[in-house]
Amino acid sequence: MLRVRLTAFLIAAATFLPVSAQTSKALVSGIVTDPSGAAVAGAKITITDVQRNQEYKAETNSSGVYRIIELTPSVYRVAAEAAGFRQYVLESLPLATQQNATVNIKL
Repeated sequence: MLRVRLTAFLIAAATFLPVSAQTSKALVSGIVTDPSGAAVAGAKITITDVQRNQEYKAETNSSGVYRIIELTPSVYRVAAEAAGFRQYVLESLPLATQQNATVNIKL
C-alpha cells in the first residue's frame, strides 16, 4: 500500500515540475564599426523577415554592439544606418532553428 501511495505521489509531483522549453527561435548579433574600426554607437539596425515583411529593430550600444533575439527561422534582410555614414544592406541572411548568427557591419 505504501508503494502505491509513493508512486502516486511521485507522479503527481512530476506534473508540477517546471519544464524547460526549447525554443525554435534564432538570433542575430554583431558589432558596427566605421572604416577605421572604431565602434559606432547609436547605429540603427533593422532586420526584416522577407517572407512575412516583419521588421525587428535595435540600436547599437556604446561599444557598437547590437542583438536581436526571437527571430523565426526565415530569410532576413539586414540594414544599418548612422548619421554621417552610408547605409549598409545585406539582402539575404537565411536563419535556421536555434541559429546564433553574427553579422558584423562596417559602415
